[in-house]
Amino acid sequence: MQTTAYQVYCDESGNTGPSLLEPDQPFFVYAFILLPSETVGTLANEVKLLYEEEGISAKDLKASQLWKSSRGLRRYERIGTLLVQMGTSLCLSIIEKRYHSILKFFQVDSTGMLRMTSSARYFKKGVGSSRPN
Repeated sequence: MQTTAYQVYCDESGNTGPSLLEPDQPFFVYAFILLPSETVGTLANEVKLLYEEEGISAKDLKASQLWKSSRGLRRYERIGTLLVQMGTSLCLSIIEKRYHSILKFFQVDSTGMLRMTSSARYFKKGVGSSRPN
């Protein structure tokens, strides 16, 4: 049986820190790509060439920057095409924060009992707030 080694890359979006219920960002997303290890060098070279062709730096590749122009969108599409051609798998975890917020207040301890977290006790006393002033 043949096995394939993968490199896993992860990024997140929607982390609003202590303002968990920020109305402008109701979702928290983790994105993972699994790239076959033998393709990592090839992909890095292809992306580097793509940026060199356009005379720009690929120092910090951010989707938010690529979406700002049609040129950036074309780069974004080319990188996506490369990822597909190299057998990359994409995994997403999309969490609606209003339902996730309960996890900040309760946890299951080692005996299986549901317990209040220190965050819940802090908010219960009326000291904290889940929204900025």
